[in-house]
Amino acid sequence: MTPSHTAEGFIAMNIQQLINSRFGVETVMWLGRVLPPRVGYAVADLAASFISRQRSLSNVRAARANQWVVHDCRATSAELDKLVHEMFRNAARCVYDFYHLLDDEDGMLARVKVDPTFEALFQRTLRMEEGTIICLPHMANYDLVGRAMAFRGMRFQAITPAVRFSGYQVQNHLRRQMGMLATPASMEAVRMATERLKAHGTVVTGVDRPLPESRHAPRFFGLPARLPTAHVRLALRLNLPLFVIGVSQEKDGRYCIWAHGPMEMERCADPDEEILLNAERVLKIVEENIRRFPVQWNMTFPVWPQIMADVPK
Repeated sequence: MTPSHTAEGFIAMNIQQLINSRFGVETVMWLGRVLPPRVGYAVADLAASFISRQRSLSNVRAARANQWVVHDCRATSAELDKLVHEMFRNAARCVYDFYHLLDDEDGMLARVKVDPTFEALFQRTLRMEEGTIICLPHMANYDLVGRAMAFRGMRFQAITPAVRFSGYQVQNHLRRQMGMLATPASMEAVRMATERLKAHGTVVTGVDRPLPESRHAPRFFGLPARLPTAHVRLALRLNLPLFVIGVSQEKDGRYCIWAHGPMEMERCADPDEEILLNAERVLKIVEENIRRFPVQWNMTFPVWPQIMADVPK
């Protein structure tokens, strides 16, 4: 390895650590709160341009691989450069919007456009006639939309990734402040989710962030991917339907949220086949949403590590 490659790797590692640190998250939070939109978006754009050019960053490598698969493994290196830059730009602006409106209930609610399909789901969660399981992909400003719904009185348990970096703990603390019970993925989190659903409560879980230790690898965009299946196992165990959420940012800057469902579980004699079948049904809906808004899919973890070496450099 040449000295330049060693230096590049060292810089990338330190950028990654800064992004994931408590200091990094709290700095971004402070900037989001104090900067007016015109300046905040400019800073977000600069940060996105800088980060997206750091190809040795694991997040950038993962984003390139994910976008390559979403574009049917046909995008050239130059096309991936543009796609990944646009993806990070959208993500950075979403982060700014979230922190800028963090405590502004009216401002945050004004930025969310609720489709009638989601309004029906929202009312279902308030009636609490039975448990509700919501499947959430990492599309557009999912944190802002979740906080807006919490402002409206929606209470739920969110099963979050079991990650250790300090910046994520800050994010989970913000979620808990609004009545969201943020529980890192574990057997205890699943037990709590089971009890909440039995009490006719609501559980929200991500479905598109890779989970390397998962026993199951449902097909997603035609390729096997080790992704969470807790939502399917809960639905099968408690005989509940699933709801899949879609989020996108519109041209006027508002974030639109809609819902698919209820999706009743299909049964099979083989338990593993049953889990895979229903997980793939959920992922098919997520896939359709991502194809509509590919650069609004904020996924910077490698969903398909087996293809990383094939991605155009």
